[in-house]
Amino acid sequence: MSKYKVGIYGIGNVAIEYIKAFNNNPLTRIAVAVTRNKEKTEKKLKSFGFNDIEVINDYDELVKRKDIDIICITGPHFLHAKETIKAVNEDKHVMVEKPLGMTFKEVLEVYKAVKKSGVKTQQGTPILYNPFVLNVLKLVDSGHLGKIFYIEADNSHNFAADWGGWKWGHHTKKGALLQYYRQEFMP
Repeated sequence: MSKYKVGIYGIGNVAIEYIKAFNNNPLTRIAVAVTRNKEKTEKKLKSFGFNDIEVINDYDELVKRKDIDIICITGPHFLHAKETIKAVNEDKHVMVEKPLGMTFKEVLEVYKAVKKSGVKTQQGTPILYNPFVLNVLKLVDSGHLGKIFYIEADNSHNFAADWGGWKWGHHTKKGALLQYYRQEFMP
């Protein structure tokens, strides 16, 4: 059975979980990782037993590669929309960690690019299983909040120094980690 080769951008803690998931799927395997610090990333990957992942420094090189079928995006949030659009424009399937975009406009730009390209995309949003979010979705679906066509919410945790996005993600008020909209409002 042939495998789809996956390139992953960003090698933080969540990326390790994506690598495990892709490598546990008999149809996929992570072949390439893109990072700013090649030596540090190679060491980190080896510490998790991932000895056969090529490490490169250039995302543009990854999306141009003919041997890569799927790109998994786990880099900085503010780049997710731009990176996803680049990947789908090169006919790559994309798995992107939340958020898909920092604004509703970015999400729509991704939507249009994906529709035009015809590739498959998926957004990983584990926060959707948070009890608070499930309750909000129940309230929306039950009609208790009226006719909702757009919700934007920020989610912030006290990650302190453990989270590299803390400087821009928490303090800049640019994050849109939960964006909810009904299909009938999409162009």
